[in-house]
Amino acid sequence: MMEIDIVKASANKPMPSYYDDIDISEADTALNTPTVKRKPSITPSNSKTPSPELLHKIQALEMEVNQLVENEINLKSQLLMLKQQQQKQGKQSALDRIHRHIDRFLTSNQQPISDKNASDLSGNELPALFDEIDANVDQVEHGATSVGDTTHYPAIDIPSVLILRLKAMIDHFMKNKGASAVSHAHCEKTRLLLECQIQNLEMALCTCQDERDEYETTLEMVRREMETMLEELEDTRQQRLRYKTQASRLRAGLEAIQKKKRKTSAQRDDDVDDEDEDEDEDEDEDEDEATEAIRLMYNEAERQAVDLDRECKRQALTLDSIRKELKLTEEKYQAMKAEKNKQTKQVEQSNRNLTRRIEMLELHNQDHEEQLLLYHAKIHALQIALKAAKSDATVQLTRICQLERQSMLDPAQYVIRMQDLFKKELAVSTTTTEPALDIHQRLADRIEFEQREWKQRQLLQFQKKFDMDLLRVNREILTLSSRLTEIEMEADITQSRHKEAMALMRHQINMDFEHKLQKLMALQHQKERELHDQLEVLYQKNQTLQDEAMILYGRNMMMAHKLGKIA
Repeated sequence: MMEIDIVKASANKPMPSYYDDIDISEADTALNTPTVKRKPSITPSNSKTPSPELLHKIQALEMEVNQLVENEINLKSQLLMLKQQQQKQGKQSALDRIHRHIDRFLTSNQQPISDKNASDLSGNELPALFDEIDANVDQVEHGATSVGDTTHYPAIDIPSVLILRLKAMIDHFMKNKGASAVSHAHCEKTRLLLECQIQNLEMALCTCQDERDEYETTLEMVRREMETMLEELEDTRQQRLRYKTQASRLRAGLEAIQKKKRKTSAQRDDDVDDEDEDEDEDEDEDEDEATEAIRLMYNEAERQAVDLDRECKRQALTLDSIRKELKLTEEKYQAMKAEKNKQTKQVEQSNRNLTRRIEMLELHNQDHEEQLLLYHAKIHALQIALKAAKSDATVQLTRICQLERQSMLDPAQYVIRMQDLFKKELAVSTTTTEPALDIHQRLADRIEFEQREWKQRQLLQFQKKFDMDLLRVNREILTLSSRLTEIEMEADITQSRHKEAMALMRHQINMDFEHKLQKLMALQHQKERELHDQLEVLYQKNQTLQDEAMILYGRNMMMAHKLGKIA
């Protein structure tokens, strides 16, 4: 672990100028420096401190290089923007150019709207305007004819009302032209937006998992370092206590021996005469005292061995309980892992459901577009039917006129034939009498009267038929126009409702998905924290128990060694 930390520290070491004031005699280890911002130990043999002037020059050169790179990036972005603007200007249609020319003309000619009648217009204003535009396209594109800083347009006497009306018509045409692709573009944009949001959420989830793994590894490394430090501290503490107890026991034994020696020396001074007699007894007493001390030490060693056996048994029981706890925590971790996998599967299923709903919405949008196309086709068919009705009305009017002409021509031919017939009869009957002439005269008057009556009757009939046909045509035109307006209103209403429903549905889906994802992430983080805390506690318990078992095992070995020496 120390080698890994030192390698990391050497990989992340700063410039020499930042740590020139470090104490050279102190070496860095994994226990006195952090993991990330660790400074490597420096020895006088390999430390090469550059001059501050050279470092200052290097920093200045780096700043200049960065500034040049930023300037190059800015110039490239400006060049790309200029190219895009040039492409947009090249792709402009004729209506856009006319619209721009009219705007510039209106801004240049700020004159009040004159109340001119239609009779005052000569009819050459608009052709003059567009001839001037066609002749001076380059001048208009670059801002008209410039003299110094001022811009001058040729003075054209055109009413502003007419130009404003033309501008409004062009605006209306351009809006209607771009309205057909709005719905599809909006749906495509929303689909791309939803896909981007899903991808961003997946990337955020991946980054969170990576960060979690990194934090786990760093925590594991720190935990191991702390465990090693605690083990070392515990070992030193146990050794200190052990040495203290041994020293106290040795001190007590020495004091007891000194007291006994003092007593024996006093007795020897008092009984000098009886020294020869009591030598054997003193030796026996010394031997008895030595055997008593050895016996006491043996009893103490036996007692410590029994204590060590008890402690080892207790440690074994605790180790078994810790193993069981670790097994339970492992099972809990596996259950949490399975639950996490289940939750990820649920999230993936919800993601698939969302994509399916998006596809269904796209299909619904396509159906709506097909319905709109059907509405437009119906409107077009009704317009064609209206045109056909108008053409039928014109055909009927022409037929009525032809019938009127025929009715006007037939009586004349009939009169001519009758006159020829009368002439023939008069030529034949020149020799007849006066009564025959009266009969012919009465017959001619009667025929003329019938002819006038027939003509009036035919005129009244044709006029009635013409009025009825005209009324029928007008009625059909009104019904068709009302039906067209109703269909257009229905199409607008359905389109607006569909847009609102789609927007609401997308918003609801996004909110539900974000809420579910946040809830799952919060639960996952909470469970991971709980498991980490439990694992930390169990690892600490296990480590402390292992340390105590090792200490007791060392004591047992020492006592066994002492007993072996005594034996």
